Amino acid sequence: MADPIVEETAPDGIAVWRFDLPGEKVNTLGRGVLERLDQLIRKAQADPPKGILITSAKEGNFIAGADLEEMRA
Repeated sequence: MADPIVEETAPDGIAVWRFDLPGEKVNTLGRGVLERLDQLIRKAQADPPKGILITSAKEGNFIAGADLEEMRA
């Protein structure tokens, strides 16, 4: 599975975390996304960036909500 949150570091030292759930029209919060977010938070705690910008690669929305299909399972 492709990374649901792409991490980059801007030239000014700001960490950029871009939500982009592959193959989906909108981003949702499911287990994979939350596990990746936990990894990024732990990394930032261990080696703090200058700042963190959290954004979405999906045009017109950020996160639509929980992954309902995953919750049903």
